Amino acid sequence: MPKNRDWREFNDAWRKPGPPGISVVKETRFGAVLAASIGLILAATAGWLDPDEHVLTNGAVLKEADLHGAWLRNAYLVGADLEDTNFNNADLSNADLSHAHLRGANLAQTRLHHVNFAGTDLTNAILSEADIANATSLSQKQLDRACGDKNTRLPEGLTIPMC
Repeated sequence: MPKNRDWREFNDAWRKPGPPGISVVKETRFGAVLAASIGLILAATAGWLDPDEHVLTNGAVLKEADLHGAWLRNAYLVGADLEDTNFNNADLSNADLSHAHLRGANLAQTRLHHVNFAGTDLTNAILSEADIANATSLSQKQLDRACGDKNTRLPEGLTIPMC
């Protein structure tokens, strides 16, 4: 992005009608979607997005990305490939992670308030000290494939193996 240009002006090409906030047009070429997804994630990490905006990256491929500390509230990451991604100390509150692939992801100390985990693959995901107490569509079967610690906040009635 050229210096002295507003992020929103740069990102206008990626807007589409729908929920408020910034989105990615899924029908573009894979590289454009990936570049836009990474750009949006970087914008969120840098604090360029307002807390109430949505980061929409449907089907994004962000394998092994380092997103520790990122502010990704309201992110729409349905079907995203987030395998081995580092979300340590990130805020994914109100995110839609349904059908996302989080195999081996580091979600330690991550805020996952009201996150939708419907169909999400949490195999080998690390949830130590994560707060998922208010997560939705989270099953015991999903948690049995992940690990956490005594400080992992879980929905009532669910347990997680220790890391």
